[in-house]
Amino acid sequence: VPNFAAFLSEYWTRMSPHWRPTTQRSQASYRERHLAPAFPGMFVDQIGDEHVARWFADITRGTGPGAASRALDILKA
Repeated sequence: VPNFAAFLSEYWTRMSPHWRPTTQRSQASYRERHLAPAFPGMFVDQIGDEHVARWFADITRGTGPGAASRALDILKA
């Protein structure tokens, strides 16, 4: 099972070439700001609902529910 950082990197490598340039730019912003620092040192199988809920709440407090919802959509993909 990969750690979250490795999983995110592999996902981006495989998926981003299929996105339009504007999508690549907006997704990259969410990746850098919200996804990459989300679960430091955790393996994918260690990330539970409580971790995601805390992460979502932190983003909502920091930037608002719109950014949190968009980051969650990317995470769910």
